[in-house]
Amino acid sequence: MLKDKAGADSTSYLEPGQVIDLDEFNIKAFVLGPPRDEVLLRKDTPSKGQAKEVYLTRLDAAAAAESTVNAQLSLLANRTDTVLPFSAVYQRPLKEKTRRKKATKSGVRKLYDAPAEKWRRIDSDWTGSIEALALKMDSDTNNTSLALAFELPDGQVLLFPGDAQVGNWLSWNDQTYPPAAKTMSSGKPVTAEDLLRRTTFYKVGHHGSHNATVKALGLERMVDPRLVAAIPVVEAVAAIQGKGRAEPGSGWRMPFEELYKALQEKTKGRIVQGDGNPTVEKRAFRNNPTSAKRPVKIEHSDLFVEMTFDLS
Repeated sequence: MLKDKAGADSTSYLEPGQVIDLDEFNIKAFVLGPPRDEVLLRKDTPSKGQAKEVYLTRLDAAAAAESTVNAQLSLLANRTDTVLPFSAVYQRPLKEKTRRKKATKSGVRKLYDAPAEKWRRIDSDWTGSIEALALKMDSDTNNTSLALAFELPDGQVLLFPGDAQVGNWLSWNDQTYPPAAKTMSSGKPVTAEDLLRRTTFYKVGHHGSHNATVKALGLERMVDPRLVAAIPVVEAVAAIQGKGRAEPGSGWRMPFEELYKALQEKTKGRIVQGDGNPTVEKRAFRNNPTSAKRPVKIEHSDLFVEMTFDLS
């Protein structure tokens, strides 16, 4: 089975606005994102509100590093002395041992390679900016997440936005979908608003960070009283990310407090979290069932939480 699912033959390239029929399960998959609009693709922060608590990066340093990397790649691609500022005979290998073997008895050895002059050498120090560049790329990559909404046979929708951030969410309103079953949409084109209105399971985006769940065009549209949520985060791990590695209390605050409060209200406490307390979570689902006759059930194991939707 794994062999059948792996490899190029099982790879699909999807476009926002597509609907994939999973006939074997009588389920439809609606492709919401990522956006094709570059402006939205790069919009990873809210227009107003909290400053970024996840992607605190020196954009100027990142841009400089990006420029340097591009220059080096260009150099490697051309492999010609015409792009170098000086002749190749003046180059010195980056590795110190190799450089020393090739060093002449000229002033280069004295002024550059001498141990006492080490503080003058730049060598690979510029790569320190790569960390900032990596953080910037991480932010940009999140918005390219494949966002899917799965429609169950009875019309319920399971929402999986990946790490989609603001721009990805906003783009969902740029397309409509072929009509679903007439009993669900009266033959009218399906919209993102309609899918959100029927969402009963929300895999919370990007570990519950502040800029991965939009408010008015996102969570507030999830009005189905059966809504449950799953947050893939371990707070202790998030707390030591970013500045938290060196400064206790300065790490990532996930899930974002205001978002968590809104989720608690929307779901009546029916939330499953990566480091959640199984007893507390089971109690919430038991005390506030999604349905009197067919409630969603959860079962905890050492590695995962199984959530069961009764569609009978």
